Amino acid sequence: MSTLLKFELAPNTLQFTAGGGYPGKRKYKVHQIQDRTGGGTLQVETLGVQVRTRVLSFVMMSKTDYDALIDWFLNTVNGGMYTFDFTDEYGDTAEVIITDQELDFDEVSMRRYTGSLTLEYV
Repeated sequence: MSTLLKFELAPNTLQFTAGGGYPGKRKYKVHQIQDRTGGGTLQVETLGVQVRTRVLSFVMMSKTDYDALIDWFLNTVNGGMYTFDFTDEYGDTAEVIITDQELDFDEVSMRRYTGSLTLEYV
């Protein structure tokens, strides 16, 4: 059963009225340096922790949700200043932070917006 996406940072909650669009991106990254020796052997050194991100795609987002997202971004979490709880479409909740430094959504129809938002799991 699918649930609606939700952001929470007490005492504030942002509950979207529609789910995120598809395709959904879920990235996993390791910080490594890779290079080849003179003999052709690949050498790999891990420099840090693994990073897991989620790109939320919104297609035809309502003006109400768009305005609420802008308020959340600017006034609640101040871009990427604060972590918050994210509940995904499966009902799973995790602590995340926004990695985008700007919201760049297009108005694709009257009072309808399309764009994406990148979250990093902490």
